[in-house]
Amino acid sequence: MRWTDTFIIFMSTLVLSVGMLGGEQAEPSRENERVSIVKNEPSGALPHSAGKYMGHAWRIDEDHLMWWDDKPYVRFAFTGNGDLAQMIQAGVDQFTLMPDEKWPILGPDHRIVKRVDETSARLEEAGATSYGALNALWPWRYGNLIGESDKAPVFVRSVRDITEHAGRRSAIDLEVRFSVPPAERDKVTPIRTQAVLFDMDHGTRDDLSDQIESVTPIIAEPGPETRREEREEQRGKVFRVRLKVIRFPESTSLRLVVAMEIRLAEVPNVKGLPPLWKPGIREFYRRSLEAFRPAYAKPGLRGLQFGDEINTFRSSLLTARIYLDIRRDAEALKAYRNWLARRFSSIEELNRQLGTSHASFDRVDWQVPLHPLAPELARTDSDAEREESWAAAKTAWGLADTAEQVRTVSQVQEEFRQWFYGHCLAEYARLAKEVIGLVPVFVCSAAISGEADQYLAMHQWALREGVDGLIRNHYGHAGEEERYALASLARWMVKVQQESGCTKHLWANEVGYVRPRVTDAEWAAAEVAELGAGDSFGSQWAFPSQDSLREMLVLLTQHGYRGFNRFLMNPSASRAAQEVRWMAGLREEMVQRVTGKRTE
Repeated sequence: MRWTDTFIIFMSTLVLSVGMLGGEQAEPSRENERVSIVKNEPSGALPHSAGKYMGHAWRIDEDHLMWWDDKPYVRFAFTGNGDLAQMIQAGVDQFTLMPDEKWPILGPDHRIVKRVDETSARLEEAGATSYGALNALWPWRYGNLIGESDKAPVFVRSVRDITEHAGRRSAIDLEVRFSVPPAERDKVTPIRTQAVLFDMDHGTRDDLSDQIESVTPIIAEPGPETRREEREEQRGKVFRVRLKVIRFPESTSLRLVVAMEIRLAEVPNVKGLPPLWKPGIREFYRRSLEAFRPAYAKPGLRGLQFGDEINTFRSSLLTARIYLDIRRDAEALKAYRNWLARRFSSIEELNRQLGTSHASFDRVDWQVPLHPLAPELARTDSDAEREESWAAAKTAWGLADTAEQVRTVSQVQEEFRQWFYGHCLAEYARLAKEVIGLVPVFVCSAAISGEADQYLAMHQWALREGVDGLIRNHYGHAGEEERYALASLARWMVKVQQESGCTKHLWANEVGYVRPRVTDAEWAAAEVAELGAGDSFGSQWAFPSQDSLREMLVLLTQHGYRGFNRFLMNPSASRAAQEVRWMAGLREEMVQRVTGKRTE
């Protein structure tokens, strides 16, 4: 879905990525007929990602195309739910199996496994093929399956200007507010709370944590004057922190930083990812794989996927109000130190670049943004590395000797964070292959604009360490901004193949139309109003014509996409039926384009 949306919660037993008969084609002539911006070296220049599963051999070629049994395998149709018998009768032959959401929220239930097993058996009888979803096999934040010890350690801070109290004896009573997903707001309690006073005049800091009298959770709702884009944040978790009566120093600039350590069921600044390195989550995932092995591991299985558009936001020590905190997380801290040992040639080189004096990598600590620079200096963490933001940092606030060193540490920790999450996904992919079978595994991204390096940093490491391909969903109208983003994605795919030393697959599990010159706020406001009787969720992104749909699919093939699903949660709904017919009419041409045969 579009980046501004939350991920879909699938209400049925399985999600059906529906493909029409003919997606698996006889091998065509591989002449210079492929419409592709990305040109690769002749076959054999780069080793193919490949494997064998239940006697069926698969591989991915240099142009990202998936092959099974020496025939191209092209996903082409729509993602949605529907009557299985009706779809099979209509000639559908590609599906994606996904357990009921009760599994990752409420816990294991043999009835859910049985239903998926019965469905996959019916697909086998019909000669259909399928992908299996993996992200429903780890616990989600919506339930109570993730214990406190398996939650992500998180640092949150609030900065207040309290210059009005300079030179006075005062008891300070303030509200600390931070953004927490709605499903976790009632569960979050601070493990530790700190209060640190920064005298900006004299460059001093004073720990006032022992002066905290009370920390009390309160209920807070946004006022009627709150702007729409700020309402969700103002519904975040709120604590009232009261300090004892103390005398504050004379100063023309005092800032009080209240910081808390909390635990969340998802890692901060990442969409849809629990802390995969935690033993309880890893064990739940393994048990789920073993439970669903009979349902997934049938001869028609063609791949596994981490869906729900897992993406990361940039995070900076300069501006972050919420930040990963692994100072007391033994496994993650060990991974960080081992990564530093590989990242730098020696401890001396690390000390030179970071301006530190560590005796060994085992003595390197993780830094958190315990400083008084207010996040308002950068509107979002995506602006965190802007020169003007760092120019405002005149001191290192005790985190290092200079602000430039803090900036370097911030960049190094961000690089680790992206690697760590990608590495965990690659480990989970390997475990899936061990338990289910040696089929390709893919990881999903939302349709984000801009340079691919920025929003696919985690995916880059996942693919480099063994994940076989990228699902990048796409929404738009074939405009210039999209073309720029797709060209960047095409370059990114070439680079990742070179870095990983093998080929990678690229396809879209969701494709939809977004009207030009409509802002995200305008689109969101009209979304509910546009859904009416006879609609399918996904109709909001309906293409205005078959020609516009064709233009979009051709554009994607030109930038390396080798499979497409139109996003329609109920393809049999009346409003969706027209686009289903359009997709059916375009299937032959698009499959030929993807596989190398061009139809004018």
